[in-house]
Amino acid sequence: MSDIFISYASEDRERVKSMAHALERKGWSVWWDRRIPTGRSFDEVIEEALDAAKAVVVVWTKASVNSTWVKNEARKGMRRGVLFPVLLLEEVKIPLEFEHLQAAHLMDWRSGKAHAGFDQFLEDLDGFIGTSSSTVVQPPPFVPPQEPTQSFPESFREGFMEEFREQFSSKSTIDNIALAISVVMVVVGLLWWLYLSVLKG
Repeated sequence: MSDIFISYASEDRERVKSMAHALERKGWSVWWDRRIPTGRSFDEVIEEALDAAKAVVVVWTKASVNSTWVKNEARKGMRRGVLFPVLLLEEVKIPLEFEHLQAAHLMDWRSGKAHAGFDQFLEDLDGFIGTSSSTVVQPPPFVPPQEPTQSFPESFREGFMEEFREQFSSKSTIDNIALAISVVMVVVGLLWWLYLSVLKG
């Protein structure tokens, strides 16, 4: 589905091309290059694109006001309430049934140059169709959760190590080995308790 369908006469293709690219640079998807896939009919593809578009921009020129195709496309856009008329090449008499709709006067607009009328046209489109359907919203970066940590108070650790050094220095070698094994078992037990506490938390 395109955000914008541009209805125009084939004679005006080069001028319409500039406008289509300007709309695309604003982030909207634009259906204007009428290439028909192999095996599909022209009117079938046009109708599908016309029905799916959020807005229909009709470019009125000397050629398009006499085009049955352009008037039919504009008529469908008007029935849906999504028609945006544009005068892009010259001042022309708009077909009677569309005269009551205000047209954007862009005859002197040129791509890449400031133009108050074109800026207003973009603002009107933006207020009507909003954010482009082709715009991809990027998810926020994944931040892995921080595992909770638990530690003993500094005073407890210092007292424990001081007592261990005193005990170790005052015992025989065998006693020292037995004490070391006991200390290791105590430390392993404490680490296991911490691990279980993290899992439960």
